[in-house]
Amino acid sequence: SQTRPPDELVICDDGSTDETRAIVERFATQAPFPVRLQINEQRFKIEKNFEKVIGLAAGDVVFLADQDDVWLPEKIERFMVEFDRSPDVGLVFTDAQVVDEQLKPVGDTHWRVFGFGPGDQAMAAGGDGFGVMVKHCFVASATMAFRGRHKNLITPIPPGWLHDEWVAFVVSAVSRSALVRPAMNMHRQHQAQKMGAGRKGVWRKYTEAKRATTALYYGCMADRYTSARQRLIGYDVQFRDSPAARLLDEKITLNRARQRMRQNPLLRLPLIAAQIALGRYHRCGHGYRTAVLDLVVW
Repeated sequence: SQTRPPDELVICDDGSTDETRAIVERFATQAPFPVRLQINEQRFKIEKNFEKVIGLAAGDVVFLADQDDVWLPEKIERFMVEFDRSPDVGLVFTDAQVVDEQLKPVGDTHWRVFGFGPGDQAMAAGGDGFGVMVKHCFVASATMAFRGRHKNLITPIPPGWLHDEWVAFVVSAVSRSALVRPAMNMHRQHQAQKMGAGRKGVWRKYTEAKRATTALYYGCMADRYTSARQRLIGYDVQFRDSPAARLLDEKITLNRARQRMRQNPLLRLPLIAAQIALGRYHRCGHGYRTAVLDLVVW
């Protein structure tokens, strides 16, 4: 139903046990574009399946389509306007309207749920998507597209990363980002979904943060961003001396500090004060909100 049809559709079936294969094969006989179906011989699970299908995609621009989200008819056309506008744009993304099982809006969007507000939007729209990605991830795979020339940067996806976080993070580090408004996706909420987009109350946020913000968690986060740094330098040696590399180094340092303050509570206040003074909470997190989290969630 797209106003600008795709040049190809590549599907990797990761061991489905329903009618997926038959549905795809029937669709392929009537689709006005090539449909390539790959049946995995063994189950890869989510990240490795996305890694495989990205590798198989032959287009100059790759869109990720996952689970049961719905695209508005003009999505591909609107995205391609942004890619055609400048060769420097490597990542394009949009918002998703949260809907129920009948596709009726429930009054929320991805960007509002994930805290991607006007300030961050202006920063990303100005081309500095990476400056926002360093603070937090807000791009879902079904809402993005990227240039195929970055496939060697993206794959393989390292352990510890979700595929959409990884793609958005590394591609925005080496290219400009562009936004498409209004939302070009609808995200269905239903009982069987893997990941939702509902709002969380204060108590739920607190309890989840308390479970997640451990020394082990921040050590893993520092390792995760270190793997991104190594990949980016291997992809483009000039990245080592770029402003994005310096910002990424600060992100790694902040996570190491957050790890240390949980390993040794006596260091908590001096480490928080130091990271505030150096501006890392603001450049690599949510400013004083992140500092307060480190102060009260223990």
